[in-house]
Amino acid sequence: SPWEDPIPLTRSWCLWELFCTIETKTQFGIAMNEKSMEMLLQDIDDNASDVIAKIKSTIDCEKSESSNPLDNMQIKNAIQRTVGFTVFNKKINDRMKEWILAKYSQEYERRLIGLGADHPQTTEAMENLATLYVLRGNYDKAEPLTKSCLEKRKAVFGDNHPNTLASMDSLAALYAKQGKYEDAEKLYLETVDLYKSAYGGSDENTLHTCNDLASVYMKMGKFDLAEVIYKESLATRLQ
Repeated sequence: SPWEDPIPLTRSWCLWELFCTIETKTQFGIAMNEKSMEMLLQDIDDNASDVIAKIKSTIDCEKSESSNPLDNMQIKNAIQRTVGFTVFNKKINDRMKEWILAKYSQEYERRLIGLGADHPQTTEAMENLATLYVLRGNYDKAEPLTKSCLEKRKAVFGDNHPNTLASMDSLAALYAKQGKYEDAEKLYLETVDLYKSAYGGSDENTLHTCNDLASVYMKMGKFDLAEVIYKESLATRLQ
């Protein structure tokens, strides 16, 4: 079935068997035809975060079904007696993230070899792979990819291009997730200045990055600086 409508992930037996492969550390794989795989990779190119969100919203063992109602009841009873629905869903979701990450890593390597490191599609794949690592919580693996992507964007587009600024914003956000607040602060300040210079203080991207900077200040305990930014952003939006 199409990846965005994965019927097996709505069936209680399939979810239970997948859970068992996780618990027993058994090899796991997904059979997908070529067209569906192409659609999945294209959708990751379009928006990797949306793909992960779609998978997460699909996995809900409490709503899963079975052709045999007794089987369905017994499986759900077994889940409740062991890990519970919340943990069960998280384990399945995490395993699916790992599978998607592995498949897209292969796609990145394919572009790297076939198109070259400097090809736009390779840079796009690098950025998407970094996003998938972030969503998986693998920040250390995401960081070198995000930095490399930013370097390539600067070389191709220059400092003020939207693609470059988006990459700067992504790296600053990653620093914040890692707890590298001083690095995040420095890069957010630079990004805000570039956004203001190129697009003005009322631009939505400028305001969004300002709020991200204020959030970092909150985590650093610099509440006075955060307050100033939040008030300025609110005043701009109210104009």
